[in-house]
Amino acid sequence: MIDSLYALLSSPFIINNSDLIISFNVFIISFLLLKIFKTVIISKIRIFTESTSTEVDDVLVEMIDSIGLLFYIVVPIYLASKFLELPDAINSILRVVFICVVIISIIQAIQNLILRGLRSALHVKGSEQQGKDKTVNKVLSIIVKVFLWFIAGILILQNLGYDVTTLVGGLGIVSLVIGISLQGIIEQIFSFFSIFFDKPFQEGDYIKVGKYGGNIRHIGVKSTRITTTTGQELVISNKDLTEARVENHKKMKTRTVIFSFGLEYGTSISKLKLIKEIVQDIVEGIEDVEFMRIHFSELGDYSFIYEVAYKILSRDYEKYKDIQEQINYQIVESLAKHRIKLAYPTQRTLIIN
Repeated sequence: MIDSLYALLSSPFIINNSDLIISFNVFIISFLLLKIFKTVIISKIRIFTESTSTEVDDVLVEMIDSIGLLFYIVVPIYLASKFLELPDAINSILRVVFICVVIISIIQAIQNLILRGLRSALHVKGSEQQGKDKTVNKVLSIIVKVFLWFIAGILILQNLGYDVTTLVGGLGIVSLVIGISLQGIIEQIFSFFSIFFDKPFQEGDYIKVGKYGGNIRHIGVKSTRITTTTGQELVISNKDLTEARVENHKKMKTRTVIFSFGLEYGTSISKLKLIKEIVQDIVEGIEDVEFMRIHFSELGDYSFIYEVAYKILSRDYEKYKDIQEQINYQIVESLAKHRIKLAYPTQRTLIIN
């Protein structure tokens, strides 16, 4: 580079006046054409696109309009230089500047297009959701920018005549090493994106993961915080959540309940048959409850076992517990009224003399 500058300064060159006039005219005409295209034609197209229902044309116009002033100066200068007999050093410098400006302008336009699409896709009403959208948008924006400007650097080097194969290979190895060392963090981030876009659950939902259940208080980039029914805060990594079987109770429109109870051995057959009628009347008499079935299901170790199923026309967990409590009270009361005893574990010892 120093040798080229020294050669440029030490070697005089002569510019023909006619060539200079032609070059100047080319610069003025190309600059004016580009400015007319940017200010007049783009403005007319923008007015037209505002009347259309689709946003694609609006995005394309904004993408073109985002190209900076430097592009409209460097391109005419480069075109004008082609009509002058300039030293090779100057031609090389102009070529480098032209390539850099064009590639950077294109990358900026593509970046603006992608970031606008992200903002549009992530825009959801609600202050809490918008705050989460800003977090996701920020993370995705950084990833997009790093990727696009890496591509820009590779394209610039390639157009300047450098062999980028070795560089790309070396960067690939470095990226592999970094990816392995940051594998856990990367998995957590992608798990967060999976939760965010797929939305199997949202903040405020009541979910159950294995033996744990509670309301989601916060979904972070690395972990999700759940407030359990006992008031404790449970922190689960997003990776574990995406791999686990999650029950989202908020998605339920109704709740099906199955419970069982046992009667002691020695209960008469007439009373055993009466149980079905008693329990059905109890369940059908409760508001927002749909009776499904009751069966004398099995002979247990120490009792006759009945299984009952009913449906609550609500997903509310507290309402379910209240209804089950009401059913239990009425079953105990009705059984006592008919002198039918609930079973409890018993053991008989047979002694043979």
